Amino acid sequence: MTATPNVVQREKLKAWLDGDDRSVTWLTKKLRERLDRPISFWTVRRVVLGQRQPAPDEGRAIIAMANGAVTAADFYGIDQSADRDAA
Repeated sequence: MTATPNVVQREKLKAWLDGDDRSVTWLTKKLRERLDRPISFWTVRRVVLGQRQPAPDEGRAIIAMANGAVTAADFYGIDQSADRDAA
């Protein structure tokens, strides 16, 4: 089982969806189109609620659709500040 995502992920993803009146149903449909494979409404809902991390291909698709509103750090707890400090 995948580790539980943090609250920030849920808030940023939900804010992006709510910003243009997008729904979990809309996101599920778009993910099916982009991934060209089945993904259930309930799986996407768990991602949106922060109960599940997206699979890598799902995460990449959401990040691409969100145009920067949601990042890999939001899903996977990557500390991007460490990268900036090293530069």
